[in-house]
Amino acid sequence: MILAIDFTYANISSMELRQLRYFVTALELKSISKAAHACHIAQPSMSQQIAALENELGVTLLNRSSRGVTSTPAGERILEQARSILIAADHLEQSARQQQPLTGILRIGIIPTIAPFIISKLIQTMKELHPMLDLEIIEDQTSALVQAFGRNEIECAIVSDVKLKDRKTWSISLKELTHEPLLLALPHTHRLATQKKAPSVNNIPPDELIHLKDGHCLMDQVLKACRLKRQDAHLKCDQLDSALAMVSAGAGIAVVPELATHRHKEIEGVTIRKFCAPEPSRVISLMLHRNDKNALISQRLIDALSGIFQA
Repeated sequence: MILAIDFTYANISSMELRQLRYFVTALELKSISKAAHACHIAQPSMSQQIAALENELGVTLLNRSSRGVTSTPAGERILEQARSILIAADHLEQSARQQQPLTGILRIGIIPTIAPFIISKLIQTMKELHPMLDLEIIEDQTSALVQAFGRNEIECAIVSDVKLKDRKTWSISLKELTHEPLLLALPHTHRLATQKKAPSVNNIPPDELIHLKDGHCLMDQVLKACRLKRQDAHLKCDQLDSALAMVSAGAGIAVVPELATHRHKEIEGVTIRKFCAPEPSRVISLMLHRNDKNALISQRLIDALSGIFQA
């Protein structure tokens, strides 16, 4: 009698688990051909495996017709048990993976306006949590990291701006880590440093703004936030530290990410001010493959980075 059928984990082999998955998927999609596509298996092979499951159980599970498949009464009664077994098996596999130490090399790219401020904490955190995992860090601009990502030279990257075209071309997924405020760095004697009212992005004198060289996504974000057009700037540098040094010398003003000010709590000759609302900010994300094959490592990395950015 079908009511006497009861699955136990002890007699479910790996092949039978696949058969159960094919059976459940076929009913959910109401089509063996669609289920075969979803499970990445040839349709005849899926039909054979479902037939083998029916033979082993001694019952017919599916009604087959030109319009698709439906469940027989026996199949309907077995369906929920099959789902429960598959869920339990997935949880067991996930639990086993989480207990295994992460090993190997993780190649991660970081943009220059982030790297100096998090590399030390990132390496230290990952060493403490995953001592058998080696980090290989590549610092470069977003465009170069996207190309390296496309060539599989890196597994992931900490970025702030990836063009939609690149995201589609390279099947990129972005996992948001934090919204980082952009602040205004001014010489102590600058009028915007001494006024009581918080400065507005509309107050920035374009001819005083220190630009990062072309290729830095931060510069594009600053120009957009301040509603400025890209100009042939006479104040230009390659690194945030250089920009802050130029501000300290009274050469100009700079819009800098908050992380850059954490490393320099007191910068001689420089006043750091928040903008009035709405405050400009940038989104920091982890760039991953859309079909991430290292989901466990990626999640551990996201957890570590989230802790660093929220500290």
